[in-house]
Amino acid sequence: GYELVRSPSNVLFQKTYGVAQLPLALTAAPIALILMLLIYNFVLSRFGARRTLALTICLSGVVLYLCHLGILQGIQPAAAVLFVFGQCYVVLLAEQLWSYLDSVQTEAEAKLWSPIYSGIAGLGAISGGFFVAQFARRLGTEYLVAVSALLLLPAAGLGLLGYRFLGEPRGEKLSNEKPLRSGISDLLG
Repeated sequence: GYELVRSPSNVLFQKTYGVAQLPLALTAAPIALILMLLIYNFVLSRFGARRTLALTICLSGVVLYLCHLGILQGIQPAAAVLFVFGQCYVVLLAEQLWSYLDSVQTEAEAKLWSPIYSGIAGLGAISGGFFVAQFARRLGTEYLVAVSALLLLPAAGLGLLGYRFLGEPRGEKLSNEKPLRSGISDLLG
């Protein structure tokens, strides 16, 4: 889904503000990421990793969809928010997922599975690029953002499914959660 945001957000930003404003937007991205991380840390400490992942994914979808609606309504700042948010949300989501995987795998499992995860992520990027190339003209660039927002819903479900099978990250146990598992081997073996 990220490719459905990255390319369209760049096009929509440049269409709205021109290429000369890209450095300003790129300067805003790390500031926005720091603000997102501050909020993330607060939410993580209150709700734990599982709920925070679901909330982060769902809120990302809401922001993307609101940007989509704003762009359709001609609200120019929506293109800027989409561009900056598009640079940040993927960092937050990817880091949460990698951190979770690192916490539920043994070192031997990580050596086995990390290349597979990376390969699957690479296939996702390739298929996302193909999708953008095929459907940007048919659907309209603005609608690719809505598709990405909708794709985050099953992503949240898959994230929660991973927690159901593998448990909370090592070192984190909430009072109403299942006990920690020893790793991915428990799921497969």
